[in-house]
Amino acid sequence: MHTSLTSCPACGNDLASAPSSQDPGEAERRIRELEAQVKLLNSKAAAAVDKLADYEDEVRSLRSQVAKSSQPQSTPADDDARPKTAGTVTTPTLTRLGSLSNLLGRRKPSDNTANGQQIPAVANSSAHAAPAAPTGLGIGFLLNPTQSALTLQPSPLPLGNDTPLTSVSAQASEPTANLMLQSLQTQLENERSLRLQAEASLHASQSELEELTSQLFGEANEMVAQERQERAKLEVRLKTLEERDKRKGESLERLEARIKRVERDKATHRPRLIESEHRGSVFLI
Repeated sequence: MHTSLTSCPACGNDLASAPSSQDPGEAERRIRELEAQVKLLNSKAAAAVDKLADYEDEVRSLRSQVAKSSQPQSTPADDDARPKTAGTVTTPTLTRLGSLSNLLGRRKPSDNTANGQQIPAVANSSAHAAPAAPTGLGIGFLLNPTQSALTLQPSPLPLGNDTPLTSVSAQASEPTANLMLQSLQTQLENERSLRLQAEASLHASQSELEELTSQLFGEANEMVAQERQERAKLEVRLKTLEERDKRKGESLERLEARIKRVERDKATHRPRLIESEHRGSVFLI
């Protein structure tokens, strides 16, 4: 039996084509191989489904964290020093951003003292709200170390137009969260494509297995039908030979009976022939 190897267009695995001869043993071996491939693809599909569910859970958790980080939170301010503003601070959603914000928050008072000569009017009023401003900056301070001092310096707050502090934190945290979401979405799409390919390969293997099974059963039924026909023919021929043998035996018995009768006749007629021959010889003398 000759089999040719072909590659599956979906998963790239080597698949053997259908056997060229009608050998039931080879077909059964091929069915066992296909069943093993189906089990392997089932395990791969289950692993892909589990991984996809993990990615979806991670995306949902990150989205909830981003939503929580975008919600404004009120910060303590000195009502006696300056008018109440709409400035709020968002807490970092990731532990790394929180640690960096805390580290940068401890460096804030030195920058305030360095810049105290430029804006003495609002130095005292912004002393309470200044430590909360770097919490939303996150990795921006590490990426731009030359601008860290300028960013940490307090800016003059106009009395007629209140400036919310959430804009700085939102601008710093949104790019990182968007990048993480984009990477996770890309991985999710890749996992979905791999899952679709695995399902397509599984369906193709199952259809091929069903075709081979039906072909094997069809060939087996044909072989059984042929064997039955040949057996019926042999039984008819055997019956004919038995009848011939029986007729030959009967004819042989009749022939033996005739031979015995001829021998009896010879035994009875022999003395008469001897006597007649003797009489003839005497007459001639």
